[in-house]
Order: sequence, then structure tokens, then C-alpha cells
Amino acid sequence: MKKKRELTIQSFLTRLIWWCVGPLALLTIYLSLTNIGGRQSARDSEAANLARGFLTLVDQHLQARINALHMLAESSLLDDPARWSDLYREAQGFQQGFGSHVILADLQMRMRFNTRVPFGSELPSLPRPKGQAAVDTVLATGQPAVGDSFFGPLAREPLVAIAVPARRTGKTVFLLLTIFETRQFQKQLDQLVLPAGWALTLFDGRQEALARRAPPGLNAATDVDPAGRFVLKSRTSPWSVVLEIPRQVYRRPLIEAGAFLGLAMLTATLASLLGGLWASRRLARTVASLSEPGPPGEDLRPVIAEVETVRDLLHQTSETQRVAEKNLRESEARYRHLFEAANVGKSLTGPAGNIHVNRAFCDMLGYGPEELAHKTWQELTPGEEIAPITAILDSLLRGEKKSVRFEKRYIHKNGSEVWADVSTALDRDQDGKPLCFLTTVVDITERRRAEALLHESEMRYRNLVEVAPVGIAVHAEGRIVFINSAGARLLGARAREEIIGKPISEIIDPDRIPEAQTRIRKMLAGEKGLYPVQDIYRRLDGTPIAVEVMATALQFQGRPAVQVIVLDITERKRAEEEIRLLNINLE
Repeated sequence: MKKKRELTIQSFLTRLIWWCVGPLALLTIYLSLTNIGGRQSARDSEAANLARGFLTLVDQHLQARINALHMLAESSLLDDPARWSDLYREAQGFQQGFGSHVILADLQMRMRFNTRVPFGSELPSLPRPKGQAAVDTVLATGQPAVGDSFFGPLAREPLVAIAVPARRTGKTVFLLLTIFETRQFQKQLDQLVLPAGWALTLFDGRQEALARRAPPGLNAATDVDPAGRFVLKSRTSPWSVVLEIPRQVYRRPLIEAGAFLGLAMLTATLASLLGGLWASRRLARTVASLSEPGPPGEDLRPVIAEVETVRDLLHQTSETQRVAEKNLRESEARYRHLFEAANVGKSLTGPAGNIHVNRAFCDMLGYGPEELAHKTWQELTPGEEIAPITAILDSLLRGEKKSVRFEKRYIHKNGSEVWADVSTALDRDQDGKPLCFLTTVVDITERRRAEALLHESEMRYRNLVEVAPVGIAVHAEGRIVFINSAGARLLGARAREEIIGKPISEIIDPDRIPEAQTRIRKMLAGEKGLYPVQDIYRRLDGTPIAVEVMATALQFQGRPAVQVIVLDITERKRAEEEIRLLNINLE
């Protein structure tokens, strides 16, 4: 019987290469376009984050001043016009802390004092700027407000105002304002690291620029496309931040990336073709050296001649393989039952990344088993985590570790992220060759979310109180766990570290410790204290100081604590005592 034509490995692989290179080239083009789109998205994200970061800095700057004005508005000195000079001195402390002056005004817009001039000086009425005025907003809403820019009659330069109402029995009785120069925002903007060619502008509510940084000659109306303009609104004020990327700057990285990827695609395609042809010749020579002619007269289908020679050898071991496969199927059935019945996520991951999972894993990520069968673990993992996790798995492949445990994120079917505690071990065959990764996955999303919220809250708290001009400290379990710079200076310390960790019994006057401990216990038990209270503290050198304390119970670093806001009233108390003695002498 005549044999049919046989194919050699070299001719077979040559044809296969030509069939594979075409789809690969198309796939490369698609991936190149996707990569360019990703670069554009990453650049847009960078621009939005840069604008958002500057706006957050501005909002924090404004909110810190509002909080400090609130403290002045709540001072008892405001209720007695005879003591406004003392309030004026406290307002000067605000000016020293924030670099801006404070104005006290009544509801008829008359200035009662202005720290820009000596106390008792004749003062004009408050100016009425165009646009949104902070004073008008406060009178209308009873809430703190930030106004648009205006030209100051005393400062002779553009200013912005923040107004806070002083309320008594539910009504606004006075207004406390701080007015500062818009050039402070320009200074902050000039310190930003801004990519070449980009422009960043801070606008007030009337769309007048408070601060701007832009390349020379930029015309935003003609040089910037809508896609290159990013606008963010402030939550604290009627202001907004606008980041603009000129058209040429916006498109240049995409054009360069496209050209580079096109060249890389062409080079990779040619390298694949030439490499495949070279490999096919070498493989053909290697396999041909092991082959022998088949039995004469046998009717064969068109096959690869060298592989057909190996077929006979495989047939001799088929029975042994059949028995081994039966035992393997029984073992796999037992393992599959345990695998599927587990109430935590289980997965088997091949070296190439393909995965097989149980029902608990599917439920955790919202997929069905048939959907996950066609995915790899890389597709279920955020891009920035793939390289670190690959390095961890490589340590198992190299035999450096037998098992590893780490926390990672998965991508849920709905696009959200799921945090998981992952334990992984590598299964090997008898020869030590890696088979698959055996992984146990426990959902810890809620725990991580709670930790993130706690950390974010504490960081906002630390940033806020650090700029406060008054002493702020937190103590828990009888020891100081946090203090701002103003509080450290009040206690005579050169650095906050000298105070943190000290028992509060070393700060409070010994005769007043029992009373203070009683107040603390009641406050932690939920009872509202009578605040503010006056107390005696001691500096590090033992010097007593008279203070006025406002305290609040809160959670700090996951445990009950007490926050105290401390004002040094030593000079005020000394003045009161001198007045008392003078009255006695007059009598």
C-alpha cells in the first residue's frame, strides 16, 4: 500500500509560523492602541490629582483659619466690651500663628478693632466687595463663609476675607473676620512641581484669578482643548481650581508613544518570524536525530514523520498510564470534594496564571465558575500589584520558601476592589517540577476599609490641629499621646517629643489632680462636662501657669481618649488679681 505524503517538522512549523504571525501582529496593534489609551488616562489622572491636591491644600488653609476664628468667637472676653483689649491681644496671637489680621465688627458693619492697627484707633466701616461677600453670607446663613477677592482700603492690595459669626443664645451678635493677601496662594502655587507647559489657576467666585502659574504666552481660549482642561470646585469656599494642558503639550506624549510602539511592533514581528524559522530548523534536526523509519507498507495519515516514530514508544506505556490515570482520578475526586466544600476561597493556579476556584471564591468576586475558568489571576488583580505578587510567587518557584502569606486586592466583577488575606503553597511532582499554587483566600475588605477610614481621620486631625495657634493635646490612659507645636511651647518644651508619653499628673498641678481625674472619668463615661474650665498646669521647668481648658471625649488610635484645647491665661489672671487688689485699696 502506498504511503501518503508526510510532513517534516521544519515544513510543519514553517507553515504554523506564517499562520501565527498574522494574528499576533493584529493583536500587537490592538495592544498598542490600548497602551496609548492607558497613557492618556494616566496623564489625565495625574492632572486631576494635581489640581485636587492643590485645591485640598487651599481648603485646609481656609478651614484652619475658620476653626481658629471659631475659638475667638466663643471666648467670654467678647461678651464684655471692657475686656475687648484682652480679646484684641488674643487676636494678635491668631495673627502671629496665621500671618493674617483679625477684625471684630458689629452687625452694622462697624469695625470695633482691627489687629492691623493699634487697639482704639478710628476705623472705617467694612468694605462691600463685589461678588460673594463673606459678611453678607454669614448674616444670611449664620454659618462661616469665605468671600471673593477685593481691594483692601488699608492694605492697598488684593485681599480675601473669612467671616465667622459670634452667636449668643442662637443669634449672631458680632462678626469675626480675618483678611489676608491673595499672594499667599500664589506663593503656595509657586512651590508646586508642575509639569512643563501646564497651567494651574485658582479662581474666586467671580472667576477672577487669585493665583496663576502658566507658561509665557499661553492663551487658554485658543490653545487648550476641552479634554485638556480640568476644573474642580472647593467645598469650603465659592472658589475653583482650573488645570490646563495646552494642545501641543497634551498630544505630544501620545504621538511619541504611538511612534515608539509602532516601531517596537515591527521589530517584534520581524524578530518573531526570523526566530521561529531558526527554531523550526533546529528542532527538526534535533528530533530527526531520534527518529527511525516506520514499518513498511503501513497506511498512515499525513503526519509529522518524526513524531510518528515516538508514537510507538508511547503505545508501550499506555497500560501503565491507564492505571495511573485511574488512581489519579480517584484522588482528584476526593480532593475536589474537599476543595468545593470549603467555606473560604480556594484556588489552584497554574504557572501560566490560569486558575481553578471553588464556590466560595466565586461568591467573593461575584463571578460564576465558568467565567473564572477563562481568566488568570493577573486579570483579577490591580496592575500595580502584579509585579510584587509575581516576585513572591517566584520565591516559591525557586524553592526559597515553602509557603507565603500576604494581603492583596482582587477586582470584583462589578469593578470594586476586594481585600483578601492570601496563603499560598506550591505543589510539585515527584521530580520537583512545579504543578500549581494551592491558595486559600479570606475576604478582609471590611477590616481594611475600617483601618483606612481610621488612618484618614487621624491624619486629617493631625494636619488640622498642627496649624492651630492654641495648645491642643490628646491623652489616653493617663498619658499624653499627642500634642501640637503650640501646646509643646506652652508647656516649655522645645519639641513635642519631650511631652508625648508623659503622665498628665506631671502636667496638672498636684492639688488639682483629683478634680481633673473626676472630670475625665465622667467625660469618658459620656457625661457632658462644664467647659471651659480654668486650671493650673506646670511647665517642664516646674513653673505654674494659669490655663483655660476645653475638653472633648473622642476615639484616638482605636481607644477612648480626651482632647484638650488649652489657652494660656496667666497674664489675664495676673491682671485680674491686680485689679482686685486695686479695688480693695480704693475701698
